[in-house]
Amino acid sequence: MRDDDVMDAPRVVIGEILRAHGVRGAMRVRPTGATLEDLRPGEAVTLVPREGAARPATVVSVSPGPILTLDGVDDRDAADALRGARVEVPEARLPAPTAADEFYVRDLVGCEVLLDGAPIGTVGEVHTRPANDVLEVRRDGADPVLLPFTHDAVREVDLAARRIVVRADILGEDA
Repeated sequence: MRDDDVMDAPRVVIGEILRAHGVRGAMRVRPTGATLEDLRPGEAVTLVPREGAARPATVVSVSPGPILTLDGVDDRDAADALRGARVEVPEARLPAPTAADEFYVRDLVGCEVLLDGAPIGTVGEVHTRPANDVLEVRRDGADPVLLPFTHDAVREVDLAARRIVVRADILGEDA
């Protein structure tokens, strides 16, 4: 894929650069899924810094950690200057979920959340936690509610209708 294609295609975040790793331009990256470790040398990605314009980059290597090396990032200072930048790939690069209960975070954000039919808000974020993911449900005029994204709590996920139905008693009897 050419750099222009990577920049123009709808993209998804696969990681965030945390810091330089060593003195030769390698960077420690926080992955947001398995895709980062599947990158291959020569593959094009997009870097989106905290400030400034997005730019194309070419993968030199990805090693466990994960440690990412990009063409043109040759020393510690250049790597450290990218701290906080998002690493993105074209949306089409992601494989389709293989199980009926697998979802991409991007597909869940913005879904309406219902307590057995009564709307309570929309998914603003999905937090990854050791035990299970957690939906942050944003409500008009109220503090967000955190709900476990588990088989026990979630009754239905309908991405076509953009809604998630959770068990009515998940917020307790007073909700």
